[in-house]
Amino acid sequence: MTLPLHEGHELLDAATGPTTDLFHPLSLGGIDLANRVVMAPMTRLRSGTSGVPGELLVEHYRQRAGLGMIVTEGTYPSPESQAYAGQPGIATDEQAAGWSRVADAVHAEGGRIVMQLMHGGRAAHPAVNGGRRVIAPSAVAVSGELHTADGKVPFIVPEPMTCAASCGGTSPRPVAPSPRAWTAWRCTPPTGTSSSSTSPPRRTSEPTITADPHRTAPGSSSRS
Repeated sequence: MTLPLHEGHELLDAATGPTTDLFHPLSLGGIDLANRVVMAPMTRLRSGTSGVPGELLVEHYRQRAGLGMIVTEGTYPSPESQAYAGQPGIATDEQAAGWSRVADAVHAEGGRIVMQLMHGGRAAHPAVNGGRRVIAPSAVAVSGELHTADGKVPFIVPEPMTCAASCGGTSPRPVAPSPRAWTAWRCTPPTGTSSSSTSPPRRTSEPTITADPHRTAPGSSSRS
């Protein structure tokens, strides 16, 4: 199989002209991929009530390490942001250790793996996230019902993600991923630098998230 691409790693195809083989190596940012086949996130929901990736997930991702890169299933960055039963997290030391085992297994096979961080937003529910609050950009509930172990329940109206609700107040709860996420994946956390900047990224403190609780983006989906 061949795909047309830029100059550099071209193969000559009599029918279509210069092309690049799908299985040719690729440098993607700072990551060198053995081939150009990338596995998209697939929701496994195999982490039980603890959210800790176990041996089943270690083996699942290890078996797919021959792909150029793996993008993990959606992983919640804070306990209250869990959207599904059985979803893995990266909010506790135990969860980070589980993902470290996954990453080690993939790396041992020569693979590359990156994590999809997924905050449930208003699609989260106390029946799933351990009775915790639900926060979202706006205090607007999802239409419909959520399937739980005890049957269907209506979605609740979330707390708006004001600075007081997400960053401060009497009970501060950080909504940004913990530094343990970067430790587990042996990578550098994103910073507030512009994508157009040519300077090396500078590590800053935990990102600050602010939102207007009275404004809802038009056409927003249920997973805000």
